Formats: sequence, C-alpha cells, structure tokens
Amino acid sequence: MKSFLKPIIALARASVDRFEGAFGSVIGSGVKILAMFGLALGIFSLCVFFSVSLLRENLSQNIASKSSQNLVASPKVLKIAYSQNVGALNPQGYNKNAMFAQNLLYEGLLKADKNGAIIPSLATSFALDTSGKVYVFSLRKGVRFSNGEEFNADAVVLNFASILKNRARHSWSGLARALERVEKIDDYTVRLVLKEPYAPTLNELALPRPFRFLAPSAFPPDLDLVAQNPEPIGTGAYMLVESKLGSYDKFAKNPHYWDSKRLEAQGGLYYDEVVVKVIFEPNSKLSALRAGQVDMIYGADEIPIRIFQEIRNEELKSAGKINTVRGDSGKSPKFRAYLGQASFATSLMLNSNRIKQAQIRKAIALSIDKDTLINAVYGIGVSGASSGDSGENGVSGKSDKSGGGDCSVDCGANPSDESGASPTTNTIASPIASVAESIFVHTRIVPPSLADDNRTIPPSLSTSGTRGWVETKPKDSPAQPQSRQNANHNPEFKLQNPQNQAPQNKQNQSPTQKGQNQNPPTQANPSQPTQSKQNPTTQNNASQKEQNLYQQNLTKAREILSSFGYTQQNPLKLELFFFGDKPSQKMLAQILQSQLKEANIALSVRGLEPSMYANALRKGEFDMAFVDSWGAPYEPLSQLYSYTKPLGHGDYIAQSALKEKPRIDALILQAIKESASVANSAQKPQNLGQNHGTNPARNSTQNPAINSPQSPAHKSTHTNSAQALSDEAIELLIQSGVYIPLLIERSKAVAHSRIQGVEGVSSLSYEIPIWDFYE
Repeated sequence: MKSFLKPIIALARASVDRFEGAFGSVIGSGVKILAMFGLALGIFSLCVFFSVSLLRENLSQNIASKSSQNLVASPKVLKIAYSQNVGALNPQGYNKNAMFAQNLLYEGLLKADKNGAIIPSLATSFALDTSGKVYVFSLRKGVRFSNGEEFNADAVVLNFASILKNRARHSWSGLARALERVEKIDDYTVRLVLKEPYAPTLNELALPRPFRFLAPSAFPPDLDLVAQNPEPIGTGAYMLVESKLGSYDKFAKNPHYWDSKRLEAQGGLYYDEVVVKVIFEPNSKLSALRAGQVDMIYGADEIPIRIFQEIRNEELKSAGKINTVRGDSGKSPKFRAYLGQASFATSLMLNSNRIKQAQIRKAIALSIDKDTLINAVYGIGVSGASSGDSGENGVSGKSDKSGGGDCSVDCGANPSDESGASPTTNTIASPIASVAESIFVHTRIVPPSLADDNRTIPPSLSTSGTRGWVETKPKDSPAQPQSRQNANHNPEFKLQNPQNQAPQNKQNQSPTQKGQNQNPPTQANPSQPTQSKQNPTTQNNASQKEQNLYQQNLTKAREILSSFGYTQQNPLKLELFFFGDKPSQKMLAQILQSQLKEANIALSVRGLEPSMYANALRKGEFDMAFVDSWGAPYEPLSQLYSYTKPLGHGDYIAQSALKEKPRIDALILQAIKESASVANSAQKPQNLGQNHGTNPARNSTQNPAINSPQSPAHKSTHTNSAQALSDEAIELLIQSGVYIPLLIERSKAVAHSRIQGVEGVSSLSYEIPIWDFYE
C-alpha cells in the first residue's frame, strides 16, 4: 500500500509546491499538509472505484459462464421410491439383494422381455445337441464391464465356476444341480455340459440370479461369493455409485454399455442417474410423490392399493370420466397410474405339519368367499365429488355385488353407461386383481426355444444334429428405430386378458383335459376388453347364486370342523402370518379372520418384517401364510422343480407331511423330463465337436413316422404328456389343501405425468425397465 501511495504523494507535493510558489506568502504549512492529503485521498478513491468495477464485471462473467455450463451438463435424474435399500448387489445373492437392482447391473447369456419371452442378451447364438445335455453359446463381442474389463469366454467360465463352487446355495435351481461343467471353446464361444437334460435351462439362464456375470477382477481368490460380497461390477445399463443405509441408493449410466446403439435409435438411455429413495411407510411414499421428492413408485409389491386408487381417481376426474368439482375436468393430471399384465398369483399356504388333517384344510378352503375377499381389498368405488376416495371397504368382508358400489375385475362395467361408468355412482370395474384358480399365472409348458422366429442356427454350428437360434435381422426388412411416442393412455384400464394366464379350471375336468382345452386369448382386437356386459337382473341372479353357494360351503365347513370337536364355544385356533410392509396382505388377513370366524375358526393375524417372515417359513414355524408365485420366466417348471428339494423354504416344508408328496414330486420330475425330450428333437445326433457317447447309427432302422425325434407326432406326444403331468401335480397340490389360490395381481406403477414410456408396465415382478423411461 505504501509503494502504491508514494508516487501519488510525490505528485501531490509537486503540485502544492507550484501552488505555493504563487501564493506561498498566504498559505501556511498546515494548509499545505491538508491539501496534500485531500488530493491523495481523491486519487486513491478513484483507483479503488475502477478496480472494484472491473472485479465485479469479471465475477459476473464467471458466474454466468458456470451457470451456463451447469445448465448444459446438468444430469437427468429419476427418483424412485422403494421400501428398502437395494443391498450389496451380489450377483449370486438372495434375501436383501433387490432383484430389480441386480437386473440393472448384471446381464446373463439370455434375458426375458416384458412378457416373459426368452431373448438374447450377452449370447448371440445357441445350439443344442441331440443328447439334450450340451449347449453351445456364441458370445457377443465388444462388451465391457462398467470398469472397462472385457467380457469374453474366460469371464463366463470364471462366473460359472463360482456358481458351481456353491452349488448347494443355488440348489433350488434345477440347472445349478444339472450343470456339470462349462468349457471355453474359443474367446467368444462356450460349451455348457449338463449331467442330464433339463428342460427349463434357457429360462433359468435368463433369470436375474444367479446366472449373471461379475467382472473377473471383482472375484476373491477362492471365487466364494457366499463368504463375501464383491464390488458390484457388471455389464448392465447402470452401475451402483453410492449407498446410504436407510436413505438412498444411487446409480449412474455404465459408460461402456454395449447396447447404446440400440438405445440411441429409440432416443437414448435418457436418465443419467437413478436415485432409489428408501421409504418404507406407504403414506410417506404418496407424500413424497406429491411433494416432488420422488418421481415414481413401481411394482405390484411397492404400491399400496389405496395409493393406486387415489392417483387413478384423480386421473379419471381430470379426464372427465367421473363427476368432478366445477373447473377440475379437462386439466392434465399431474400423476398417472399404469397397469400391466398379470404378474403373480397369491395363495394361502397351509402347513401340513401343523394342520395335518386334509379334511380340516378342506374346511378352511370352504370357509373363504374369494369374490367378497377380492372385492373388499381390490375393488374400486369412485365417488364423484369426493377427493381421494380410495374405494376400500375396510375389513368387514362385505361388499355390494348388485352392480353399484365396489366391483371386482370380473363383474363388468355398469350397463347403464357405455363408457363403463354409471351416471349415478360412477363405479368403474377394478382391473387390479382377479380371482385365482391356480397357484401360478403361467401354467402352460412352452418347449425350450426363443421368442424370435427370425433367429436361425449360425453357419458354424449349422449341422444336421443341432437346433437353436442366432441373432439376425429379417431379410428385406431393415431394422427401424423404435419411436418413443406416448401410447394412447386410457385411464379406464380396459385391458385384455393376459396371455398364459392361469386357466379357469373346472372341478370335473381331468388334468389332461385342462391342459388341452384351454382357449388362447383373442388376437383379433387385443385392445378390446374380453369381459361381456350383463343386464342388472342377470348380475343380481349370479350374485345371489354365489351367495347361496358360499352359504352351502360354510355350512359344510362347520360340519367338518364339528366332527373334529371344533364349535363356536371351542373354535379351531390358528395363526396367519403376512408381510408387514404390504397393506393389501394386512387387509386380506383381516377379512379372512372375519370370514373364518363364521366357520368356528379363531384366526389370529400377525405381520412380520421380511427377514422374520422368511425365517418363520424356512423353519416351518407357521400355521398359515401368504405366498406369491414367482411369475415369468420361472413358471411353471422352475418353480415346480424347487418344490421337490428340501431347500429350507416354506413350500417344501408346507408340503412335506402330505401322503401325496412322493407322487407330486414324481409327476413334476417326469414333466420336466418329458418337456426336455421336446428340446432334444433333431434329425441326427451331433456332438458339437466333442464325443459324448452318442451313436449316429443308433435307431436308424426304426419307423420314422412313429419314433423320429423330429416327427410332429413325437413332439406333440411329449408336449401333451409334459403338460398333463404338470397340470396333475398342480391339481394335487390344490386338492391337498396346502394351497388355496386367492388372486392374480397385475403389475402396476404410478408416476409423474411428465415421465413417458411407462405405459408398457413389465409383467416381470423383478424388473423396473428404466431404459424405457424418458421425458
């Protein structure tokens, strides 16, 4: 500062000296000093002013530049509400590893599309030899893990070696038990050798666990992923970047994702980051959605019925489909509710080790009025002027089946209005759930194959002894980019019946007849609802018949229980467990409690958190519990196979005391064997480069019209036989009373209306297809 002022003071002194020369006799020394100080202060103030102005201008330019950069580079973030943290995301892990997140990070040789069809993933071609035990896969080139490591045959062999090291952990999977070894043929070809043919091989290779691939560098030296969780490094579209227990999990785009070209053709992978916020309490999820803290709630298990109904009601009011307060109609809804196809079936599972008498299990089944149960929990009654009316009927177990009030999915729209809404009560039929007649959604056995008919056997594997597919484009039909147009959104949810939905089995049908007489869903106009309209008189008569039948069943249930000494004064005491974080299960439990009381059954209900629930079922410490089917692509064979092994889960334990258990297991295993025979069809045996003991000349003189593996009659015989065996096993499980099918629930989502691509809600219970979402 002194060096800065020194020249200024000198200049001022010179000026004063000149001034003194003229008027020196007048101005004294004090005035001289004051004049010098004032002049210096003025010059200094001027310099400070210009310096501050220049600094302010530069700072403003820097702020504007940074703001512009932030605006351009600001990441696009999707926030999803979920009930718990996604876990360690071990690709071979269960329990607290969220399947939707494993599906985001890791990929396998195959995968399932939204409808459950098996399609290619990291494999581009497949071939199966005639023994049914050797699969050859050609791997996709140019794939890298999220850390930049190359995906190749070595990575595949290493991952399968780790899986087989802990084979017992994955013994629920028939493939894990049947797989003998995995061999590298070259850098991009692998061979899977099985001990015996296993029909659901392709289905299980498409599952989200355990046959997904981890980066080789993430494995411990002993390959044991049971003893320790690895760093989650996969080839999927996203990677885990941050987790905070009880708060959130953050995902970011995989910079090396191999499928980016396909995504670019349909608008790109839109969201740079995905934040999964941990919100356990259902009302808090809705509050977070309305406050903008989250953008979406996705999945049948994650969305309480009340939330779905509330969003749906608001959407209908905005569309003018129901009575609204003046000025409300015509506005675009802020949130939308979406429904997909049938996702899973929920059954009541009875422990045969505790409820030993088949007659008592039958009495319990007779005591349940399924129509009333589904109506009370899932029916939607919309009152025109009310706000946020959820349409829930409480827990009384009573509902109005006369056409007004709440209505289940099967009762149809009120006939007084072509739009599906009554002009008086504005009741819309609920499509959320329907009464189940089977323990599965998908009961039809599909021969092992892939969905795309345009895939053929690659030339390198195209011999007379192989069958399979290769990823190719149809001739003269170049691939067209998929448009990200928003599909016509229909808030009335008039959906067609899902394909492969569990058949409505009749008691007088044999298992074989049930497998052969199922009519396929209507294909002519899939946009039209399949339910037919009935007049009020017909509906009332049908409702009265249902009530009469239920009263007859209830009387029979009381008689059965009375024969065992259970009366109103001495009721049968049982306990029912339900998932504590599922409000719909709590309501189901409370209504069942009310209904069973009418049959002299004192049912106590208790909600458990997920780990306690799983432990109780694993140890067999339960009387009754809710159980969900696994959906596609597990059903039916993979889940049926798991029933045959003592794996420590509730299903095996619940069935274990049945006298029919050996026969049920034998039927399941034979169904899988017969289904595998279809997959092994080929013109001649072929060893795919390695001798596995097959003799090409064997059976060459047999009658080809009867015994040829590729004969249509041969394939049809095996397919029909496998279906009949599977149907019989399922029917025996239901007749035993261990399972009481209750409902089939559809997949669903609620999201901010700005988010597009949600319309095609995945039927896979473990998938959130974030790659389809955009704004």
